[in-house]
Amino acid sequence: MVNLNKKVDVIAYHTQEGLIHPLKFRVEEDGNSNVYKLNVNYFSAEKVSKDNMVYRFNCSYINIDSDKRITCELNYQLNSQIWTLSRIF
Repeated sequence: MVNLNKKVDVIAYHTQEGLIHPLKFRVEEDGNSNVYKLNVNYFSAEKVSKDNMVYRFNCSYINIDSDKRITCELNYQLNSQIWTLSRIF
């Protein structure tokens, strides 16, 4: 497991009920940007402080270089509206 806590760009859609579904994320590395399509395996909401809620998504994606399925954790901080790639398993 690798802890990253790296800010990422995410394309997501929201349902009428207010649920968030991430579809893709983009990571900037060494001046290059890589885009990954997600499969969401698990979702949880967690209150981390009095005023801040964090949505955690356990996702998997395919690494195009190795065709290997990789599991990761994306976090969405509701108050700041920031997505982070927190871990890769």
